[in-house]
Amino acid sequence: MNIHNGYKTLLLSLICLTAHANDDYIQRGYIGLGYAYIDTNVDVVGVGSDSFDNGLLGGIVGYQFHRNFGVEFRGYANIDDYEFMGVSVEVENSLSLLAKGMLPVHEHFNIYGLVGYGSVKGAIADASQTESVLQFGVGMGINNGSPLELQIEWLRLFDDSFTFDGVNFEGDSININLIYHM
Repeated sequence: MNIHNGYKTLLLSLICLTAHANDDYIQRGYIGLGYAYIDTNVDVVGVGSDSFDNGLLGGIVGYQFHRNFGVEFRGYANIDDYEFMGVSVEVENSLSLLAKGMLPVHEHFNIYGLVGYGSVKGAIADASQTESVLQFGVGMGINNGSPLELQIEWLRLFDDSFTFDGVNFEGDSININLIYHM
């Protein structure tokens, strides 16, 4: 058995186990809007380094298989630009598929961890490049018993292995999401 089939079998087993682990939990999908405030560090080889902030707006679609496990897809697009040494630099977009482990602390409060795979597109002037990266983070969700939930989280979008034309990027985001559980 090759490694990809092993991961697929493990993921399918986890999904089946979590779906039957708690019969009184109702599985449900969710959708939401998210704002990502990205703090990006830029290191230009031989020139220097700088930091800039970038804002992304996006959507979230997920499914919660169990009170402690879900998966979600996120897509974000840039809503502001930054100039570094007279050149436009930005994170244009980010697409992610994340596994979500949740711990309900109270009926109206939970904490969670995220880990998954993402694609981030950066641009310098008129040139752009897309990198595939491991993404991970932590967050908390708050609700008042309604289907709406407010989430606040930290997410590592890309690390300094994202290199583009001699420029190394590293970016963390603080996200605010408004989620509707169906």
